Amino acid sequence: KEAGVAKQDMGAMLGQVAAGGDIGAFGPKDMAQYMPALLGTIKRLGMEGPEAVRFLAASLQSQYSQTQDAAAAAANMDNLLNAVISSTSQKRFAQAGYDLSGSILAATRSGKAANPVEAFILLSEKLIAQQDPENAKRVQALKARIIAAKDGSAEEEQAMLALIEAAGLATIVSDKSASAGLLAQIKYGSKIKQDMRDIEATDGQAKIEQDAADARATSAAKWATAAA
Repeated sequence: KEAGVAKQDMGAMLGQVAAGGDIGAFGPKDMAQYMPALLGTIKRLGMEGPEAVRFLAASLQSQYSQTQDAAAAAANMDNLLNAVISSTSQKRFAQAGYDLSGSILAATRSGKAANPVEAFILLSEKLIAQQDPENAKRVQALKARIIAAKDGSAEEEQAMLALIEAAGLATIVSDKSASAGLLAQIKYGSKIKQDMRDIEATDGQAKIEQDAADARATSAAKWATAAA
């Protein structure tokens, strides 16, 4: 229900969730545990259905790359999404003449942004460029440093702290969890898009059927070994 997926398409979509769990260390069981609540959160940003499932699955893998812990990865993603759509965030953009929710929705529907978080980042950069072009260049340089830095390094942390300050996001992603979530989305933005494409290319229904067949075969092999 939260996913915005038609009943007849649920099997195929569950297959894509499983496929999302196979592309990294955030596994299918983790997806099943944390995905439902995240679907409810991201729906507030105008994304639902199969696209939301693919985006969250791909994002959770990248979040896990930073945390090495499924619960922390899911929490960082949820806190980031809530920060993006928070009243503080909406007020900041409204003061500059932007309808945040409407702008995010327009950017994703037009294809200018691949997902709501990217739309938020692009809108933030647009606002900075209008207000302070030189600072906008600094933000781009800091993003490049984050992408190039080693995971968990002091260089990465320092560049992220500087970016949040330069981009005027300190009051929006004010807690460490939301900040860590944003860092992962910036650092692995290209990978998230590629993983979304890979998940979309998966025949979800066939995936479910194959996984079931593999499980039966594994079970039969164990029983055969036990009986021998």
